[in-house]
Amino acid sequence: MSIEIWPDLVRQARRNLARQSVHNVELRVGDGGCGVPDRAPYDAIIVSAAFPEVPPPLIEQLRLGGRLVQPIGPGGQEQVMSFRRTASGLQHRQTLTWARFVRLHGRYGFSS
Repeated sequence: MSIEIWPDLVRQARRNLARQSVHNVELRVGDGGCGVPDRAPYDAIIVSAAFPEVPPPLIEQLRLGGRLVQPIGPGGQEQVMSFRRTASGLQHRQTLTWARFVRLHGRYGFSS
């Protein structure tokens, strides 16, 4: 499952996957910060854009014991962080690395 806010990027990704004969990836146009609640719960979520913090819907859609990896920061200089969902909420496990990601725009991301 992959979510992209820009329809043209979804179309291009579909073409690229088809050229490689990859047919087991579902691509959706939408707000990545809202996740995909109709397919939850997830064992793992990987976010590949910068957020100021973990969006609440992603936490809610993560299975108890599930893992989330996400860059946290302003866009252009983030800490890639690993989390685990526990009975009491989201627990920060470790900071994996510093990296540079584009900002995620949407309800829980950065304003456009």
